[in-house]
Amino acid sequence: MDFWALYLYLVNRLHLIMITLQTAQFSDYLSIAHLHAANWRQSYRGILSDFFLQNEVEKYMEQTWRYKLDKPPAKQFTTLALYEHKIVGFSCLVLDEDPRFGSMLDNLHVAPGEQNKGIGKTLMQHCAGIIIDLAKDRSLWLWVYAQNLPAIAVYERLGGTRVETVEKQTAEDRPALVHRYAWADVSLLR
Repeated sequence: MDFWALYLYLVNRLHLIMITLQTAQFSDYLSIAHLHAANWRQSYRGILSDFFLQNEVEKYMEQTWRYKLDKPPAKQFTTLALYEHKIVGFSCLVLDEDPRFGSMLDNLHVAPGEQNKGIGKTLMQHCAGIIIDLAKDRSLWLWVYAQNLPAIAVYERLGGTRVETVEKQTAEDRPALVHRYAWADVSLLR
């Protein structure tokens, strides 16, 4: 097998795709909102009501991302993962958000159908680079719903440690358990 045939075989076999990363702009808010809503519909059944997921999540996300990207704070970094000019994932990082746990990964979502291709890991590694370059320390944390077992498995595979479980209000103002996962040193993600 020649080099290119082997390369194409491995890409197809390992389900790898070549993505590019770019900083989100205000004009991206609708695309991000739609991906975020689709991800919630897939992953948050049982955490949020079916009514909310079917009828309200789209508007909720549009308002959320319009606000987040209109005049983002200097410490907020929203990054898009693109495949063939289409958004397949995104992350939103807030540097030095917590004095104890450091920078917060506010959002990390990969489009349904694009998961398990390394996109989330690539975004996490990109966030790690931003933290190493710009944050006060190298720590990272995030919240994840206790019922979101696939996401928990990913964060644990990437070296995250569950440091606490608390009850928080969902987007519908319903209580739900969330875990805080933390990385003491994000250089381990790179």
